Amino acid sequence: MNCMGWNGRGLGNQPTVRELRKVVKQEGPSILFVMETKISKERVESLKISLGFTGCFGVSSEGLSGGIALFWSADVVVDVKNFSSCHIDAMVRKDIPNSFEWRFTGFYGAPRAEDRHHSWRFLRTLFEIKHSAWMCLGDFNETLFASEHFSKSARPEWQMRAFREVADYCSFTDLGWSGVEFTWDNGQTGESNVKARLDRAFGNAEFLNKFEYTSVRHIVTTESDHCFLSVNLREHMVEDRGRGARQFRYENVWQTHVDYDQLVLSSWQKGAGTDGLGGVIQALNTMQTNLSSWGAKEFGDLARKGRKLRQKLERMRSRSVGRGPTDEEKAIVKQLRETLRQEEIWMKQRSRVQWLREGDRNTAYFHSQAAQRKRMNKISDLERSDGTRCSTWEENCGEIQSFYQNLYLTQGYKPMEELLDIVPNRVTPAMNMEFDKIYTEEESLVIAAVVIITSTYTVGKDSKCIQMDCGFRLGKYEGAGYQQIVSNNQLRFDAGFSKVMGFDACRDIKFYAICQ
Repeated sequence: MNCMGWNGRGLGNQPTVRELRKVVKQEGPSILFVMETKISKERVESLKISLGFTGCFGVSSEGLSGGIALFWSADVVVDVKNFSSCHIDAMVRKDIPNSFEWRFTGFYGAPRAEDRHHSWRFLRTLFEIKHSAWMCLGDFNETLFASEHFSKSARPEWQMRAFREVADYCSFTDLGWSGVEFTWDNGQTGESNVKARLDRAFGNAEFLNKFEYTSVRHIVTTESDHCFLSVNLREHMVEDRGRGARQFRYENVWQTHVDYDQLVLSSWQKGAGTDGLGGVIQALNTMQTNLSSWGAKEFGDLARKGRKLRQKLERMRSRSVGRGPTDEEKAIVKQLRETLRQEEIWMKQRSRVQWLREGDRNTAYFHSQAAQRKRMNKISDLERSDGTRCSTWEENCGEIQSFYQNLYLTQGYKPMEELLDIVPNRVTPAMNMEFDKIYTEEESLVIAAVVIITSTYTVGKDSKCIQMDCGFRLGKYEGAGYQQIVSNNQLRFDAGFSKVMGFDACRDIKFYAICQ
């Protein structure tokens, strides 16, 4: 499903309607919210057929200013609940039986800064109306942060702070954007030019849990100083490329199984065929293979397993009216309780939330955190050094490869001795001799201390670069011969990428290394 919003700056002239019709035909939105129509609701009705929609609701303009309209297509059912001169609030669902219903609010913030506090107060009033999944889209006439405003003069902080406070009050999450950075441009030249991101889409936690892969795109326009806002609602990931081999991920939930210890011990002993580093690699590969297949078989889809157990428990309890629980019912309750605990551990590992301890059963919160990380970490397109954007996955890969090749190439400076002579020595010859010594068997015990980690992960100083993710502990398997395998060898490092929030190009992607 696709939703769109646009401040059209008047639908009374033919060029604006022509451009709107073209974009609607190109994008095919199910819902379209238009602001500043500057026409009556009767003329909105006439535009419905011209734009190809089956339903509409309009609020007439006041003279030559204002006016809003909501259009929808035949594939959705829209029930308008309330409206004003600056908003239309409706419930939306697909036109199929038992479809998911969610709340849509088209909102237009006050154009004048001195009147904007009325808009924020009214938005708080809308929040108090009972709702579940909620998306709010429109032109708010305000930015959240100073980076969303470009002009010679800085935007007043108190205005942005008021907008942030109402967004927090309503539990809104910005759905992000792609395309041009600013949605409004005053069209003037030189120092008089002002740009800002005034148009955006918000969603609450319930909305993001349902439409986890929602994306927002800014579409440039010629007949208005505002961009189109196109919101693509997706419940599932749509891959535009073939998936490679699945990377091994250790799951902390595996440790809850009664057979876990024995499986790890036997896999490590079988894999450790030789001494030295080769034996370590062989043992790890064997353990990864065994744990992956065993974990998929024993745990599988924990959410689906929990639903099936709950349905089975409901059927049994509906037949047990007038008598106490049977032994089978008690066993199902025990299985369901354990499944819920395992699902919580599974989601917590993905959510990166450390300050909530296991046992809260706050799985919905963990899921929303994991979904937010997944949206932030998805690379859709990258900006090249010349300002153009990559459009395919292959072009993204090529841009990353080219960026790091150029980054580590020399700049034509040949006599490295001259450069090295001015770099002060920090490692003395005595220190270097200590570094070159072969590990003793006692020193190899340090590895056991490294891998006995109680936390799920640690992060760098900027809290965006993940350095280690280790739930597997070797401390309890001293009889497996791991000390002899890892002695006299060095640790192995793997490398990867960590995205910075708001990244746009390869220069914004951090390179990190983790120790396994």
